[in-house]
Amino acid sequence: MRKHLVLWISILLIVPAVSSAQLGDQFVDDVNASLKLGGDLTKSIFSSENIGYYLAGSALIASSMLFIDEPVRNFSQDNQSGFKEKLFGIDKYYGGHYTPVAVLALYSVGLFSQNQQIREVGLRTTQAVVYTGIVTLISKDLFGRSRPYTNNGSTCFNPFAFQEDNRSFFSGHTSLVFSISTVLAHEIDNIFWKIGWYGMAALVGGARIYHDKHWFSDVITGAVVGYAIGRFVINNSDKYINTINAGMQGETYQVNFNFYLN
Repeated sequence: MRKHLVLWISILLIVPAVSSAQLGDQFVDDVNASLKLGGDLTKSIFSSENIGYYLAGSALIASSMLFIDEPVRNFSQDNQSGFKEKLFGIDKYYGGHYTPVAVLALYSVGLFSQNQQIREVGLRTTQAVVYTGIVTLISKDLFGRSRPYTNNGSTCFNPFAFQEDNRSFFSGHTSLVFSISTVLAHEIDNIFWKIGWYGMAALVGGARIYHDKHWFSDVITGAVVGYAIGRFVINNSDKYINTINAGMQGETYQVNFNFYLN
């Protein structure tokens, strides 16, 4: 996931250089809007008003680690099949290498085609991906939890180990897809549309357990974090997005005709 985030940011920084001045201005506006949103998100994370949620969440996670993680892992590893392997192969695509590329493509289509609606959807999705990615990457190295396949147990932590085997908490695939699914599910008021997006996100979470990459509590935490950031983006991004259609239409020219009569 770290490579995905760096790749996305690196490519996105090239856009103003290869686009027209007008597109460059719109891109800068979107970056500024995203930075302001990020500032609000940071304040919200460290807000004392959320202390109750943090405590409740911590208690739930701790309980999962002690009583649920090992049994769920054992069950998933003892019930492997060809059908499940295909079903849970979804994490190779959704939440995997293709996800940041797809998000970048969505935003780029809206930007270059001057389609305001697609651009805004792409921007919201991008914001959700970037900030979910940042929070997830910090958490992984901060806690340094051992992945299930290391067989070190569900309560083995090595903070700041900076090793892939110790980046289990929490699931980056799950947090990423839940943030994206939350944003996209909000775009259309249709129950089947929403079930589809959240259903795929849930499958990804199950796949991470099935493939022995994450514990049950990693997946649950990732889902909650991804959903929370997705909802924050939905509730707050509109006040920063420049919805004025300046530059969305062609330039207007004025022609003056002067007639001189003798």
